[in-house]
Amino acid sequence: MLRWSAWIALRELYGMDGTMESPIIAKLPRGHRMDRQFGIVYDVAPSQADDLTLIDGIRTREAVLLNQRGIYLFGQIALWRHREIVEIGGELQIPVSRIVDEGWMEQARSLSHPVPTGSAYDLPASAFRTISLLVCALLV
Repeated sequence: MLRWSAWIALRELYGMDGTMESPIIAKLPRGHRMDRQFGIVYDVAPSQADDLTLIDGIRTREAVLLNQRGIYLFGQIALWRHREIVEIGGELQIPVSRIVDEGWMEQARSLSHPVPTGSAYDLPASAFRTISLLVCALLV
């Protein structure tokens, strides 16, 4: 029987019907395959590879080694589960706890889904705020 967290992880990765419908997977460029050790990998580097050193804890050495194993994108790291983390830790010769403590997967998830930043001045003022400002201006 699957533990609840494992079930949630599988559901997030594959969707309810077993197909790969994850939004992260949907955003990955074509040409990837599922590797038993490292999860989703590319045999040939995609045209738009991410700068993995933007993840705190991944230095140039780790980024090069990840690229050599077919890992080029934040989305790939965001989808790592325990098995992939253990394998990657062994390949990079770093403790698994470092990957988990530094939150590589969480950082990759946030980097693969950038939050659009816009200033508050771009948003229209609400009707209540506009009326309040007009009333205050008339009272002064």
